[in-house]
Amino acid sequence: MICNANPIYPARLRMSQRRISEVQVSETLLSPDQLLEGEQGEMIAVKYYGVRELRVVFLDVDEITIKVITVIKTGIKSNG
Repeated sequence: MICNANPIYPARLRMSQRRISEVQVSETLLSPDQLLEGEQGEMIAVKYYGVRELRVVFLDVDEITIKVITVIKTGIKSNG
């Protein structure tokens, strides 16, 4: 996987259940459309794929490694 991301087991399970590929997770982390800070210090990378959005929740472990906590694929994106 690109960018030294290390999905923990629950994240890998969610990826499988939600049909999210490692490539999509890497793309979202490397070039997010939005980068948000979560309530407990975690970061949330958001990438839009057409009318859907992918959210990757992660923690910075060190300067080159992150730990992916979970991935979320939303339904249809609203325009307003």
